[in-house]
Amino acid sequence: MPDWTPTNLGKSTCVAWFTADSLSSLSNGDAVSSWTSSEGNSISATQSTAANQPTYVASSTISSKPAVQFDGASSFDHLFFTASALNVGTSGACVACFIGNANDGSALNFGTLTRGQNGSKSIQLLYQNGDAGIQISVGSVSDVISNSNFPSGTTGTAYRSLVFGRHSGKLMMRYIGDELSDEADASSIDLDQTQYALGSAYFSGGCEGEIAEMVYMANPTLSQIQKVEGYAAHKYSLTGSLPSDHPYKSAAPKFRVQYGMSSGLIDGGLIQA
Repeated sequence: MPDWTPTNLGKSTCVAWFTADSLSSLSNGDAVSSWTSSEGNSISATQSTAANQPTYVASSTISSKPAVQFDGASSFDHLFFTASALNVGTSGACVACFIGNANDGSALNFGTLTRGQNGSKSIQLLYQNGDAGIQISVGSVSDVISNSNFPSGTTGTAYRSLVFGRHSGKLMMRYIGDELSDEADASSIDLDQTQYALGSAYFSGGCEGEIAEMVYMANPTLSQIQKVEGYAAHKYSLTGSLPSDHPYKSAAPKFRVQYGMSSGLIDGGLIQA
């Protein structure tokens, strides 16, 4: 059976999937002025100002796979995109999966990996320099996860897969399948933001590191989140950190196509496995 990818979530759940694999037409060291999502919605994250454009890395520190490198210390690199489906109001779930690293190489107090235009109405992920921790926020509700929860700390070239945001009305921050947040109540936050940034936008938190993939999801089920985790863990050699009871600990998610006969015609139906 073919390998499963975030595309198999469907375009309404997988709102925007930015993967550096899609930038293969670029050469190592090229500036990234536009990064188009790969789930089928063709959402473009763009940056017209040359000084703020991140850089394409053909073989990154993230399992030697392609990534986009952000230099927050000197230029506050960032890309903007708009996705109307990320407006989930107070009742919906909005989560994202970050695959990458955060290099603690600047004098800034923190580095932003993503957030919405209005931080009080968006999800966001940032790391604290000095290897202090990773902070997730859903509007005004936030939690800082200490570096002791991560085998290699929270900054540096060690890479990780994190799923963060709001799910079932609560904070979520899953490190390769393991929930680390305090799961605080965030059900009153109106997540109405549709414009988001990849990198150091909207305030002076410089993103410094590499992003291989970022998957933005609206109203996913826990099973779908686990599929994303399994996909990331197997693609980026992180399976050793998956919990022993994770459904994709031993094998990556797959999908199969089943065909049936109806009125003499063949109907194709996609079945997830």
